[in-house]
Amino acid sequence: MGGPRTAATPPHPARIGSSRPPRGTWPATPTRTCELVGTFASTDARAVAALWAAHGLDASPAVRKKAGWYVPGGTVNERTVLRVLG
Repeated sequence: MGGPRTAATPPHPARIGSSRPPRGTWPATPTRTCELVGTFASTDARAVAALWAAHGLDASPAVRKKAGWYVPGGTVNERTVLRVLG
């Protein structure tokens, strides 16, 4: 059964919007997942793929918007890259 996760191991990014809680109970969960997966976008291709999928296909406009911030070329991604390189 796998060991404990380390801080450098991202969650499985394909699950950004796949298991949602009942409507009205935890509305911020999928958008927070985008933020978490977005932190790995510069180091993990799976995170970028999941963010692009969520940006284009998710049913929630809030999730699509948030995922768009973290994909390469998105606002948050650009600021992060500039901060790391600068």
